[in-house]
Amino acid sequence: MCKVGKVVYIYAYEPTGGTVEADFSSIYVDGAAVTAGYYKIPKGKKLKIAEVDVASLQDTIGFITLSKDVGTTTPTWQNIKAVTGGRSWRFPLIIGAVDADYGIKFRYIQSTPAPCYMAVHGEIEDLE
Repeated sequence: MCKVGKVVYIYAYEPTGGTVEADFSSIYVDGAAVTAGYYKIPKGKKLKIAEVDVASLQDTIGFITLSKDVGTTTPTWQNIKAVTGGRSWRFPLIIGAVDADYGIKFRYIQSTPAPCYMAVHGEIEDLE
């Protein structure tokens, strides 16, 4: 029998864009604004990302960025996946929060500043 976790939709938006790599200024999870600026993956859970979309009128690269220490005052972030804008990328990317709460956030860089978006959908479920 196939086990399906809770479906998660994450949407990030940047109204002005920029030519220096930066965090998206707004992030929403399942339609609700997230003030922390990242999506927290609780210890003992895994996030299975199935698809990522990056869109803008200018050339844009979106990054999925991971922290394994979001509970600290200054978390360390590392880009783990780059996605070129204008395409829908489908791939299994599984992030398991084995020993602590993990977090993901989204960053971008552009050739010319313009509004940009990044959308991710996947599932959150128990580690096996």
